Amino acid sequence: MIELKNVSKVFPTAEGELHALTDVSLTIGDGEVYGIVGMSGAGKSTLVRCVNLLERPTSGQVLIDGADLCAMGRKELIAQRRSISMIFQQFNLLMQRTCLKNICFPMEIARAGKADGEKRARELLDIVGLPDKADAYPAQLSGGQKQRIAIARALASDPKILLCDEATSALDPKTTRDILRLIKDINRRMGITVVVITHEMAVVEEICTHVAILDHGRVMEAGTVESVFSNPRTEAGRRLVYPDGVHISELPAASVIRIAFNGGSSYEPLIASLAIDCGVKVNILGADTRNIDGRAFGTMLLGLPGTAEEREWLGEHLEVLSVKERTALAAAVAREPPQDMAGAVNCLLSLEWYEVRDRVGSYEALGEFFLYEQYTRKEHLPYFDLPALGQLYEEQHPGLFIGNCYVEYPKDQHTLRYDGTELPEIESEGWSVRLKLASEAAPEGVWIRLPDYDAAFRDDPGDIAFALDELGVKLIQECTLLDARCILPCVRNLAGQYEKTEDLVYDGQELGFLLDGQEEPDFAGWFAAALEFEHCRRLEDAVRIGRGLDSYDLVSVDAFIDQVKQELNKEDWAVYGDAVKNCFNYAAYAAALAEQQGYQVTDDEYYFIRKRDSPELEQQPPSMTMQ
Repeated sequence: MIELKNVSKVFPTAEGELHALTDVSLTIGDGEVYGIVGMSGAGKSTLVRCVNLLERPTSGQVLIDGADLCAMGRKELIAQRRSISMIFQQFNLLMQRTCLKNICFPMEIARAGKADGEKRARELLDIVGLPDKADAYPAQLSGGQKQRIAIARALASDPKILLCDEATSALDPKTTRDILRLIKDINRRMGITVVVITHEMAVVEEICTHVAILDHGRVMEAGTVESVFSNPRTEAGRRLVYPDGVHISELPAASVIRIAFNGGSSYEPLIASLAIDCGVKVNILGADTRNIDGRAFGTMLLGLPGTAEEREWLGEHLEVLSVKERTALAAAVAREPPQDMAGAVNCLLSLEWYEVRDRVGSYEALGEFFLYEQYTRKEHLPYFDLPALGQLYEEQHPGLFIGNCYVEYPKDQHTLRYDGTELPEIESEGWSVRLKLASEAAPEGVWIRLPDYDAAFRDDPGDIAFALDELGVKLIQECTLLDARCILPCVRNLAGQYEKTEDLVYDGQELGFLLDGQEEPDFAGWFAAALEFEHCRRLEDAVRIGRGLDSYDLVSVDAFIDQVKQELNKEDWAVYGDAVKNCFNYAAYAAALAEQQGYQVTDDEYYFIRKRDSPELEQQPPSMTMQ
């Protein structure tokens, strides 16, 4: 196993220090083909040369099977390097030696017997497919043949690790594919751990099991090829995975829908099925997909028919979807592809019915999740067939793997809420505050939806955990607040109200719990009237007002006037009948009475409201009191 822990490399230059690597941490398992990919100047070659200490890190640790190379003496390091071989872009063959002698060279240095060395060299020539080139010189070989000889030479010392630094960059496409197949075959036959340095995503697609994306000397994201390709979390990742993709920002905001391919069969005729089986009429606006071992990864943008109002509605609501909601949306679209914009509206309205299980990106992880839900004893865990258990869970709870998540489909069939006539509102009870947070790894930002009950009361990953994973950070404090919106229309400039984002998250959670926890049917109107009465503009004030709502008296204007009429109809002048009563302005008298009792009328003129501890209540004339 290769472990890089907080590796940094700084080069002194005439202009100052050049930070080639900054705090790089990676773990590469035995037998993996691990790709390290990035643009030119990202630090890839520096990183791979740190693995065998051709470049000594400025700080950090490089561990091979637990042994720290940086702490070794010269002799120990030389011995350790015999288990690490390297191939280069320019082959680096000795031009004055035959191919056989080039392959024998590492064994000569190790003082192996001549006969044994030549025997081993001929075996390696067979492995790389060039048994007839033993006596040829490098100048007589093609580029692909030179790289095969370089690979054979790298294998001569029976290494456990093979480092490939842009090994195919100088080769034509066909020769590149042949060399990559050879490296993949060697990995499978010999169990050698392979680290591939490249700037070409096609190389990663062809042979890698895992990948790390390097940008400006930092690891932006890392994981299995499937997880990174299906859902690149960072701008650097998206730039590499989908370099030519059509960006949704370049198209009319809600006239398109994004189809995410997350590892299903690349041979399924999706668009044909939409047209034939579902009757969906779509235009393909853009696509950027990849075929990795027969599985499709990438995205496709489809244009759907619909009205301008539907497009505007979808644009407003899609803009602020949280990471968790976007994951649910991907599953909802995959399950029932919308046939038109009305279908897309219903798809968005259905997200609350989907259960998103974070960090459950495989059947094995799904099996572990099932056992966790059942409170299974630890000593029993090693005896379960986790992938089989995960498949059983999928049968009982049908769903879809989206990136590193499992999304469970709704258990019941729900009635569609939009029939194409009047666009509905998504229930306000579902959220209180939405925050857009950014990080160095994701400067474009992602949205968080509050309240997050999982973060507050349960161990399950919720909206906050989803967002932090995508942002590549562990704490809210590491994020930058880009935007903030509150469900309460009176709360304005929310992003500028807090110095600390964690305080904003706390109050957003509190407001959400307050709104969700009320069973009083008139609570919404009561709360809105109290906010208006206090001229509330700040979230923390809204939370305080909501907690103390019992101190506000609220009565409808019509009910107050009716009570005034009942009291005044007891007066002597009222006995003369309706003719006299019609000469009295009950509404004006009620308004004056309400004002003297400390009430204020709301802007919509539906309610009178007052706070019981106001000074006006202590000074009101007894003859005017009415409650």
